[in-house]
Amino acid sequence: RGDVFPMMSLPPKPPPRSATHIPRDVFERIQKFHNAGGAQTTKPLKNGSASHNKISLNVAGGCASAIQWLLAVPNASRTILCANVLYSRESVVHALDDENEKKKKNATRESFCDRETSKDLARAAYRKAIETHYTKKSYKFGRKEEESGNAKWTTTARHILGVGATSAFVSMSPKRGEHRCFVSVYSKFGVTTRKVTLDKESERSRAEEDRVASECLVRAAIGDGERWMKREEEEGEEDDDASFSEREDGEDESWKAFREGALTCKDDRLEFLEYDAPWFEKANEKMNTKKSLLERWLDVGRTMNYSGDGSGSSSSSSSSDDKGGASRNTPERSVYSMHGGKLETIGCSTANVVLSGSFNPVHEGHRGMLEAATTYLREKRNREKTEGGEDERAFLATPAFELSISNADKGQLETNVVVQRAKQFDSDGQNRLILTRDAPLFSQKAKLLPNTTFVVGYDTAVRLVDPKYYDDNADVMVRELRKIKDAQNCAFLVCGRKDDTSSSSNAFKTLKDIRVPDAVSDVFEALESFRMDISSTEIRQKLKP
Repeated sequence: RGDVFPMMSLPPKPPPRSATHIPRDVFERIQKFHNAGGAQTTKPLKNGSASHNKISLNVAGGCASAIQWLLAVPNASRTILCANVLYSRESVVHALDDENEKKKKNATRESFCDRETSKDLARAAYRKAIETHYTKKSYKFGRKEEESGNAKWTTTARHILGVGATSAFVSMSPKRGEHRCFVSVYSKFGVTTRKVTLDKESERSRAEEDRVASECLVRAAIGDGERWMKREEEEGEEDDDASFSEREDGEDESWKAFREGALTCKDDRLEFLEYDAPWFEKANEKMNTKKSLLERWLDVGRTMNYSGDGSGSSSSSSSSDDKGGASRNTPERSVYSMHGGKLETIGCSTANVVLSGSFNPVHEGHRGMLEAATTYLREKRNREKTEGGEDERAFLATPAFELSISNADKGQLETNVVVQRAKQFDSDGQNRLILTRDAPLFSQKAKLLPNTTFVVGYDTAVRLVDPKYYDDNADVMVRELRKIKDAQNCAFLVCGRKDDTSSSSNAFKTLKDIRVPDAVSDVFEALESFRMDISSTEIRQKLKP
């Protein structure tokens, strides 16, 4: 009879912590972030409210726990604008909805888990956050407040953060590459990128790897938001170089805790790949002169050669898709939006009613035209909503002046000229100023500023429907104008002007005097409630000695 020995059983492996269980240190940081806007101080803004960071997230392949944690802590609505969890490649491509991304990068993208994809997701989240932030404000402030003038137009998008993350974790079939996660945080100041590499031999579950990456995302988003906001509060303005070093971030107490508490396996490591603001590079570091953010942004594109089609700064062109810098430069190098003399957003703008011009100088005619256009559009669209039985949400018209620093014939304006003209709007708390680079044509402006009504004068409208600016091809003209309307959801509001060729002093030319083809009649609309016979040319002539 053989002896039977009882099988020695190993002690049961403790179950892994739930993905929704938030590490204590992370919970405290999220709580502070929601309650104080992510800043180390609760210093109020000029309108008396506390300053809060707002974030939008795009995560692909992992970091879902980070979104759960951020939303599980009370007061998340103060800081979280939107969060997208992407898993299929198609959903990532859809999230990167920039036209240039779809045509160029996504067609040849070798990997969807790398540094560039993380940065692209963060950029897309930032742009989406700008739209979400201002849509939210239009719900908060209803029609009665708006009409009475009590709407809080001091609301700013200066503290928007876009967060992007892409991950590759353990799966059913072993991965040949690393188990890794890239996390990028994008703001007007720059982009930061971190990489977490996880030990493949650690036998972590997918949920456990996701927890590590999620903790990295939370610490990155909150930490960057704290530093950027604290810098603004301490220095009193953001016209200073917001540069960060690897040493500063690597020795932060938050990252020490992350290394000690989460990166516990042999081959785990954390890397800081990018910590700069590439669109604010100093053109000449040897210069002792301290340059503002605007000057450094202008210097970035100073060496770029513009190749326009010579059709002028106020018309579309059949070659606009192939020429001009709007298709060659990233959005953050093409759009610089200011409010009250301060940088508000980079790469996009909150404005949806835009008056373009050279503003040499800006005068009451410009301001009156933009104000009349904004009032007209707001009243019209709110009236349409009421008549159509739609919700009571007021249309939030956000006006802005747009100064193109590039001209198809003359190249870029000099830096000192742009700065001088921009200063004219520093005290304007109502309207924004948008600076665009390499976008002198409206077909290019529409791509950079979609969903916009462009306010134009009579002469500009005449050029927009003149076939000679489209290689004398009326079909091309119609096609280009339809792209502006259908693809970019833009339109033109046309103001009239005094008829200098008429003997009558009251002669006035309007949209009715322009032969607009029926195929594009819905692209144009007349602003009949405004007239002010003044021009920048007349003002400059009067100022001459």
